[in-house]
Amino acid sequence: MHGMPAAMLNRLQEEHYVTLMPIDDQPHYVLMVRRGLKGRIKSPRDLAGYTIGIHANSLTNRTTSHQLTELLLQGAGVGRDKVRYVAEGTEWASVSSAFRSGSVDAGMTDEPFATRLAAAGLAYPIFSTSDRADQRRLAGAGFLRVALHGLSDQIEADPAAAERMVGVMRKALRWIATHTPEQIVNQLALNGETREAMLTALHRNPRQYSRDGRFSTAQLRETEIFFHAGNPENAAAQRLMIDSMVVDRWAGRKP
Repeated sequence: MHGMPAAMLNRLQEEHYVTLMPIDDQPHYVLMVRRGLKGRIKSPRDLAGYTIGIHANSLTNRTTSHQLTELLLQGAGVGRDKVRYVAEGTEWASVSSAFRSGSVDAGMTDEPFATRLAAAGLAYPIFSTSDRADQRRLAGAGFLRVALHGLSDQIEADPAAAERMVGVMRKALRWIATHTPEQIVNQLALNGETREAMLTALHRNPRQYSRDGRFSTAQLRETEIFFHAGNPENAAAQRLMIDSMVVDRWAGRKP
């Protein structure tokens, strides 16, 4: 399970790479800026010349977070050659350390890390994919973030296994949809700052997860727009149509 735009890049390298069902509904990324830069960096266009953290363990593959950051900065007039990208990791310890030490000046951060960074006084937000005004800055702002992926040859060899996995994930999504944020964090047995940050994020973003696990045709179109806009110089990416890798046999579709 990972971001759909990243999966589309994987598809260019592996023809058997397919997507079985959506996990997320609305994408939730927040561009956080190190607190020491407050007053100097107020919007994405101010980031020219700074170091940007990417929510990943390496920059070998362009993750969804990486594609989103580049697309946003490009729209703000800040080209790839105007900033330095570094991998800030995917765990709280590495992300918080990157901001605390000053090894990154800003980072496109997942929730609940963004909420936790703000609560700890380490960083402040200047962009959010959940904000209506900020959404207008992006092509394909309603893209599909996390989805369930697999390899078509393996799925064809054992379709029952793929069907079971989709069924398990659909059951989990329905459970999330019918329980409160408090019940969710209790089920996860979270404590302390982690619990508070997750509660805040879940209350703030009630549409983070898909409620039924079905593919949305409108969301797939948004994802395709986002992917093409974020990879303008990649001819193969421009030719890739998202439907070519969607296997909706078990998840189903909706408008």
